[in-house]
Amino acid sequence: MTSDLVSIVIPHFRTRELVKLCLRSLRHYTTLPVEVIVVDNHSGDDSVDYLRSVRWIRLIERDSSVHPDGSLAHREAMDIGLAAAKGAYLLSFHTDTIVKDPAWLPYLLREIRTTEKTAAVGSWKLEIASPLKQAGKMITDPVADFFRRATGRTVVREARFFRSHCALYRMDALTRHGLRFNPPEQTTAGEAVYRGLVEHGYDVRWLSETALMRYIDHLNHATGLLTMPEKGTSLKGRKKMKRLVRYFDQPRVRAFLQSADLDT
Repeated sequence: MTSDLVSIVIPHFRTRELVKLCLRSLRHYTTLPVEVIVVDNHSGDDSVDYLRSVRWIRLIERDSSVHPDGSLAHREAMDIGLAAAKGAYLLSFHTDTIVKDPAWLPYLLREIRTTEKTAAVGSWKLEIASPLKQAGKMITDPVADFFRRATGRTVVREARFFRSHCALYRMDALTRHGLRFNPPEQTTAGEAVYRGLVEHGYDVRWLSETALMRYIDHLNHATGLLTMPEKGTSLKGRKKMKRLVRYFDQPRVRAFLQSADLDT
């Protein structure tokens, strides 16, 4: 285990242009020592040819035994990356997470080094709702809760944990307690690790969405839209796809997609 090395684990499945943008932005904006481990979930398309051409990543290609459920395959890939990692820190990352500021990794490391007991830093769903949407939820949520109680149903608020789009962990804390992203019980990627760290008495440091989004973009639902086109046929899906197209049309993004020198 290398004391300052950050192991970045990125599960991948059939998103050639998206993973290209993810990796090139990461390469361009990262100066601290890192190893990037891309775990391909048996894509079987030209995205694998691209990944094989990127000289500075460690590519792990899974065979056809990959679980057909995308969420479970993602968790399996995270554990494969965890087992292969050599760094003192593990960073879970998504192909739809795009770096946009060179201070992104120093920021995360500074936060996790706040105290020796801080074992992880991360955020919940990395999206900032518009003021109109926030105002709407302030009205609709209490109304929905009222009707749930009136009909005898339980009001349950989603228990939060660090999502895997960008969360940094101390490797020794994970390995000491055998924490995994895909435990026997069914959970979302990152949930079991987060709960395990809390149960073992570690500090977990929440990062505000506003602060983290100064350094990275998270293209919500981009992977699903690109790998399952049927998701883009509904009214909501078409809106998401339009936002994704607009993002890819930005000059900065187009420049990265044309910068093949960042692959070497």
